[in-house]
Amino acid sequence: MRKEDSVWIVGLLTVLLSVVWFQSTTLGITLQANHPFSLGFVKFALIAIQGDFIVSRFKTGHWTVHGIVMKMAVWGMIGLSLVVVFPLFEQGVLGVLETFSWTWPTILVAFITSVAMNLWYAPMMMALHRLSDAWIDGFVLKQRVPMKQLIQDFNWPAFFHFTLGKTIPFFWIPAHTLTFMMPASWRVVYAAILGVSLGIFQGLLKRQR
Repeated sequence: MRKEDSVWIVGLLTVLLSVVWFQSTTLGITLQANHPFSLGFVKFALIAIQGDFIVSRFKTGHWTVHGIVMKMAVWGMIGLSLVVVFPLFEQGVLGVLETFSWTWPTILVAFITSVAMNLWYAPMMMALHRLSDAWIDGFVLKQRVPMKQLIQDFNWPAFFHFTLGKTIPFFWIPAHTLTFMMPASWRVVYAAILGVSLGIFQGLLKRQR
């Protein structure tokens, strides 16, 4: 491991631990309760972008992310959406159970909620995030490609086979089952940490192109 790698890894861990620590402080708890959307945006932007750095290191040997501000903004928008998506699917599943007077164990409810979210929300979000990454890369490198062309050039078979066929059933559904078993205030932070994994998975998907 190079000295540069050690410095970057310490920096990435510092960012992660700082956000987690802030989440547990009185100020963090208060801000989370009063400004969930703003905090969701900021936490996701700060944590999930770390996955892009890791992917860049594996692929190019350098800790460089093109268009980092725009990519952090995209991650932030994903975090902001999750502030709504988490309770949307959780309350939806609970509403169905209540309608039919079904009583299921907490872990099973969390699992069904995770399945629902990962089948309806996750595929669209992952595809849009992948396309936005490609557009940002082209914009920064002055190789702008129309979105229509990006969609046509998108490696849909690899996306369906790897991202949807493997990462969703074997990683995302189990991981988000745990998400729906933890306190609501910690879900976005945990999802942001998982977002690092999403960045790595998308980096692996790019290598299959």
